[in-house]
Amino acid sequence: LMVFISILTPVYNGVEFLEHCINSVRMQTFPDWELWIGVNGHGEDGGMVAQVASHFAKSDSRIHVVIQGPPLKGKVESLNHLVSYATSDWIAVLDCDDIWESVKLERQVHAIHTNASDAAVIGTFCRYFGERNDNIILPIGYIDPMILETYNPIINSSSLIRKQYCKWEYNENEYGLFEDYYLWMKICLSGGKLYNIPNFLTWH
Repeated sequence: LMVFISILTPVYNGVEFLEHCINSVRMQTFPDWELWIGVNGHGEDGGMVAQVASHFAKSDSRIHVVIQGPPLKGKVESLNHLVSYATSDWIAVLDCDDIWESVKLERQVHAIHTNASDAAVIGTFCRYFGERNDNIILPIGYIDPMILETYNPIINSSSLIRKQYCKWEYNENEYGLFEDYYLWMKICLSGGKLYNIPNFLTWH
């Protein structure tokens, strides 16, 4: 079973972190990926953000820059737009101010072939960096959907998602759920399974 991964990185704010983010992708020990960087809200030419992103695209043919000009708004629309460019059956999300350990994708692909073969989403453990310097306590292995009543068990930038489930939505109800938390709930309600690898492979 060959696995290829499409990585989506929407960029609105946080261009100052983008170089570290992209380099953490380029350093992956698993080489079969494409990176789609969506430059959103920076005008029709993408401005300085597009220039920074395009610099990396010129040096690595796996990196692509999409200028998401008006009327596209917000992270949800940016992600759904980027999915339309993805050529693989697996989608990884990486926020532009987050980074991965070099073996992150390799460990997730191993999980696809072994313990998490029927998972819809595969996450990893995560550490904060910057203003915070601690770990996030998450469930290990397959996740009981009832946990979602209490907290979000999958870190967005750690997630590897089957493309068939990748349709983000705004959710402006009284719960104030973020787009990733809401997506995990929808996946569980449709019978999909969530899984976490118990290794710290994502920095948030």
